[in-house]
Amino acid sequence: HDLSEGGLIVALFESAFSNNLGFEINVDVNTRNDAFWFGEAQSRVVVSCSNKQLDELKHKAASSGIDICVLGKVTNGDISINKESWNDVKDWKYLYDTSIEKKLANKN
Repeated sequence: HDLSEGGLIVALFESAFSNNLGFEINVDVNTRNDAFWFGEAQSRVVVSCSNKQLDELKHKAASSGIDICVLGKVTNGDISINKESWNDVKDWKYLYDTSIEKKLANKN
């Protein structure tokens, strides 16, 4: 999933919504938080793979001169960022799916 619309956090949530899967992210951000989570810089993508595929992915990336950062893992629905619970993906999906209709319903 590319990060061109909303950055890393939006890509993670959009990826999670499609299968009601969550994620556990544990990263030390060594740049501005807004740039890391919401930056839309070119050539940034999120790739999900099995643990078995991870070593091969790391090897291929290194041999191609591509930097990668292992963010965490996919979960069965729980969302956690740096050991802080963000609840279940279904809660976030509901908010995402109903935000426009709620905004329109509150319009005067």
